[in-house]
Amino acid sequence: MNTRFPSSRMVPFYFPPSKCALWNPIPVGDFIYLHLNYYRNPKLVVTEKTLRLACRHAKQNKKNLPCFLLGSVTVDEDEESMTLTIDRFDPGREVPECLERTPTASLPGDFVIPCKIHTHGVCSKEIIVHDADDFSSAFKALQHHVCSKDSLDCGKLLSLRAHITSRESSDIVDLDLHWAAVTLANTFKCTPVKPIPIIPTALARNLSSNLNISQVQGTYKYGYLTMDETRKLLLLLESDPKVCSLPLVGIWLSGIIHIYSPQVWACCLRYMFSSSIQERVFSESGNFIIVLYSVTHKDPEFYECLPCDGRSSDLQFQLLTSKETLHLFKNVEPSDKNSIHFELTAESQNAETEFFNKVSKNLSIKSCFITWGESVRKLSCLGRNILFLFSLPSVLFSSL
Repeated sequence: MNTRFPSSRMVPFYFPPSKCALWNPIPVGDFIYLHLNYYRNPKLVVTEKTLRLACRHAKQNKKNLPCFLLGSVTVDEDEESMTLTIDRFDPGREVPECLERTPTASLPGDFVIPCKIHTHGVCSKEIIVHDADDFSSAFKALQHHVCSKDSLDCGKLLSLRAHITSRESSDIVDLDLHWAAVTLANTFKCTPVKPIPIIPTALARNLSSNLNISQVQGTYKYGYLTMDETRKLLLLLESDPKVCSLPLVGIWLSGIIHIYSPQVWACCLRYMFSSSIQERVFSESGNFIIVLYSVTHKDPEFYECLPCDGRSSDLQFQLLTSKETLHLFKNVEPSDKNSIHFELTAESQNAETEFFNKVSKNLSIKSCFITWGESVRKLSCLGRNILFLFSLPSVLFSSL
């Protein structure tokens, strides 16, 4: 649902004539890093019933069965990482003129995991879940999601595949499970700074109220920040067309508890790599601004955010893996509540990570937007008196 705020008149809007010293950079607290697995690795929670059903289906069909595992992704309650809950098996189906099988019963919002199941064999310790095309497809899908106008989804910043080997004895089923997920490696460093004045628009007032749009819609919201000639921040909705034409200095978020939430990390990636943004203005040290309307604080929190990869327009990728062997009793009907926990980590060095590193070096994925240097030069060439005449964004009131 799009939230609209009224507008009433047209006035000229000026970005500050100098991009220097746009805000006070003096820290007022300790810095914090933002990344999907900086504080805790993502978790996989798989129901035993789903694994048994998948292996039973594979045994009845063929030794190497391509199929799918389905579930959902949620941000953990403490917002330090994410959990993938896998509770459904989908055998998939053949689609004319399509080289790969597709799920038969996936729903909007489902997290889909392509999986191969090998039966009647011994699992090799050097299983490689992805091939080169799988990695290439994952890289492109991650790039598309952070660069596009699609609704931002943390779950789409993780591309996961699985390989299961099933072995049976008289009363035991042994399952060797290999999980491998591609995600983005770009990390950000956030430092709290003193408050920056905000233009009191309808949107700004709504976000500071006890019943803001995040609470009404039951989800976090985010948008972008620009600045007027008095160095006051103007908050823009993500859908505001002015996002495509004005210089932006950062992002705002609402409905989140902590700055280190994976959702903040995802929004930082979208800000850095969105193809819709034409001009980004950074501080002299390369920072942009985050304004966080936390559900636990009355007043907004302000942070400087620095990409840890430097002034680079490249997306960086990372592989997270997990390998476990399960021993299950045969002829036991498990409850839906029986679940098995895994942890995706970047620490393991195996055949999959070696292959990932090799493929990554041969594939160059550039971001969709102009580089930082080009952005600064483009802004500077417009001169000191940059004038942006436009109809006020829908968030401005006549009180301005």
